Amino acid sequence: MARCFILFRIATVLVVFLVYGCTDSEVSTNLAGKTRIAVSKTPLSAPLYIAEAKGFFRKHGVNVEMIELVGGHRSMQAVLTGKADMGTSSDYPVMINSFTRDDFAVLASFVSSENDVKLMANRKNAIHVARDLKGKTIGIVKGGSSHYFLDRYLLFNGMQLKDVTTIHINPEEMPAALQAGKVDALSVWEPYGYLAHKRLGSDLNILLEISPYRETFNLITGKNYTKNHPEAASRVLRALKDSVEFMAKEPAQAQEIVVKRLGLDSEFIDWVWKDYQFLLTLDQALIVTLENEARWAVENNIVSASGLPNYLDYILPGPLKGVDASAVTLIN
Repeated sequence: MARCFILFRIATVLVVFLVYGCTDSEVSTNLAGKTRIAVSKTPLSAPLYIAEAKGFFRKHGVNVEMIELVGGHRSMQAVLTGKADMGTSSDYPVMINSFTRDDFAVLASFVSSENDVKLMANRKNAIHVARDLKGKTIGIVKGGSSHYFLDRYLLFNGMQLKDVTTIHINPEEMPAALQAGKVDALSVWEPYGYLAHKRLGSDLNILLEISPYRETFNLITGKNYTKNHPEAASRVLRALKDSVEFMAKEPAQAQEIVVKRLGLDSEFIDWVWKDYQFLLTLDQALIVTLENEARWAVENNIVSASGLPNYLDYILPGPLKGVDASAVTLIN
C-alpha cells in the first residue's frame, strides 16, 4: 500500500510538472497567495480576460484576483493606494502620476491603438467637421487620455483648448450625456464610443482625421510589490504572452471571450477589433509618448514642474526580458 501511494505521488508530481512547468509544491505555494490586478473594463484589457478564461494564469503558477474598474485612471489609483498589486492603464495616467511619485513602474505594454480614443459629435448640434467644434461643449475625462487626445486633435486642426468648453464626465455616463444634449461632443474611449453609436445611430458623427495619438495599454505595478514578489511579474507576463499568441491563432474565440466578459453584443467586436494591435512590448515609442504628454502637461499648467521625469526610471524591463528578450527595445 505504501509503495502504491509513493508511485501515485510521483505520478502526480510528473503530471503537474508537465502541465505547469514546475513542481507540485511550487504550484501550491504560488497559487496560495493572490496577485490582485485592477483591470480597466475595456476591450484593451483583452489579454487579461483571455488569460483568466483559458487558464493561462494558473498554468504559470499565479493566482490572480481581477478587480474590474471603469477607466485606466481608476486602475492606476488602485495600484497607487495599495488596493491592487498590478493594474492596466493607458500611458496618460502613468505620465500624470510620474510628477508626484516614483513608486510604480510599467512592466509591459500589451496593446496599442491609434483609434481607441475618438472624437464624436451629435449631428443635431451642427458639428460636421473639426472647425465646427469651436465654441462647443465637449465632454472629457480630465486627467486621462481623453483630455490629452482632445488637445492634440484641436491643435492638429488649428485650434486650442481655450476655443472650446470642456466638462468632466465619467466615461460610463458619456453616451447618455451626448444623447441628452448635455454636451455637443465627446472625447471618449471604447467601449463608450460604441455605446454612443448605439444610442445616436445616424445622428452620431465621428470626426475622422489622421490620429494625433497612439495609445498604449500597459501593465503597471508598485515597485515594492515586485521587490517583495519577484516571480509574480514574470508569471503574469508569461500568461499574457500566451494570451497574445492565442489571440493571433484563435481570433474568433478570443473575440467571443471579450464580448461575453464585457456584456456587449457581437457587433461591437466588428466595430473595434481591427483598431487594436496586441503585442507584448517595451519599446522606445512608449518613452517618446510619455515625454510628449509630459511636455504638454507642463506647458498647459496641468502639472507644476520645471522639468520632465526620466521615464526610464518608470520602466521595469527585467521581468519581460526574462520572458521574451526580443520584446524589449528600449534605448538606455
